[in-house]
Amino acid sequence: MYPLIEIGIMEIMSWDLCLYLSYIVTTVLLIRNRPVDYPATRPQIFWGSLIFFFAGLLGAVLLHMLIHLDKFSGMPLDEALNSLGTAYLGAPILGLLFVWIYCREIKVSFLRAVDYIAPYLMLSRAFGRLGCLMEGCCRGIYSNLPWAQDFGEGAYRHPTQAYALIAALSIFIAGIKAYPRLKPYKGAMLFMVILLYGIMRFFNEFLRIDSPELIGQFHLSNLAMLVIIAIGITGLYLIYRKAEEKDRLLEGLKRMIVVFLISLLVITLIALPILSLLRIILQ
Repeated sequence: MYPLIEIGIMEIMSWDLCLYLSYIVTTVLLIRNRPVDYPATRPQIFWGSLIFFFAGLLGAVLLHMLIHLDKFSGMPLDEALNSLGTAYLGAPILGLLFVWIYCREIKVSFLRAVDYIAPYLMLSRAFGRLGCLMEGCCRGIYSNLPWAQDFGEGAYRHPTQAYALIAALSIFIAGIKAYPRLKPYKGAMLFMVILLYGIMRFFNEFLRIDSPELIGQFHLSNLAMLVIIAIGITGLYLIYRKAEEKDRLLEGLKRMIVVFLISLLVITLIALPILSLLRIILQ
């Protein structure tokens, strides 16, 4: 693919470029689209985004080291630093923890804050997966499908990065559309995004090759996604129990699911032919 991008006399890794773009684009959109009644000001959104970016990056690196502890054990420091990678789940875990602390400091409801932010995290994830696709990491098992890609091995594999990108974009669109309806129910948007992300990634992980296997094709990441799905379901159930207008909440959740499924279908029908064409061009 295109792991290295040249910009004038500069060279930058495609994943790094997408990472920086994800932060810039999502932060600008968060500030620009801020609802009038949102509890945080635009400067507070900016600083919160900056905190999430650095905390999330640290979390992704730490989780990668934890997952591959046997690899880093006994490795010289300079070699370990050069071998660092990222595991995405570490980003929202540590990032949201630091945002929670920040919300306490500025006296803003954490759940109200992240309900607005949650869909944009999926937009950021889409940028990240684009970087993975260009760099060739996080690829899938061998495949003969028309849209399978050669990541420099002389063999075709499932572009699991593209599948994750499609899912993330679909969740983003659904979240943006459903936010006005779900806004009165603190945490509903957050847990719905968590649930949809967990479900989509659970199935995608069966096609990936870079996660430690537990039993057969069941990977460690599949187990992690089951935990994520359980968190999403539990959070939504607790919110539903406390909701005064339960029917309105259910209507908002159903609308988000419908928009998600439609978006998933449309984006898939657009993306797969593009990937098939890209395969022909790169042959």
